[in-house]
Amino acid sequence: MKIQKRSSERARDYERVNDFLWRTYEAPIYPNWLQARWEYMHWHPNLQTEFLHKIALWEDKGEIAAVVNYEDAPSMAHLQRARGYDLLLSEMAAHVIEHLAGEHDGKPVVRIWVNEFDQPLTDVVRGLCFSQHPGWRECISIM
Repeated sequence: MKIQKRSSERARDYERVNDFLWRTYEAPIYPNWLQARWEYMHWHPNLQTEFLHKIALWEDKGEIAAVVNYEDAPSMAHLQRARGYDLLLSEMAAHVIEHLAGEHDGKPVVRIWVNEFDQPLTDVVRGLCFSQHPGWRECISIM
């Protein structure tokens, strides 16, 4: 079966993404969000819910293989995937650029958070001419 991309539907997919995050949890490196962050995102008062349809899921045989999401507002994207699905990274980055870009000084802008150990995603975003923002760090995503 071919991997299918579709827009997320909050009511249908909230628990499914929870399960995906639990399934892909790999301590101590945490390649994806912790499940609690997904939960926090959905119930935070700053969440711009009008853009939730821009969250994308990739499914393989009915199971989530990858997710592109923002945390509170588009223009800051997180790409999350199960082990073995690096082949989706270019398509995931293209989704971010097309659907989650904001605007700054009249130009499109988007940030993609990349873990410092995630060489496949680093290669994809560098190939798209993204650069590391020197002042931006968080405990899980570095680039």
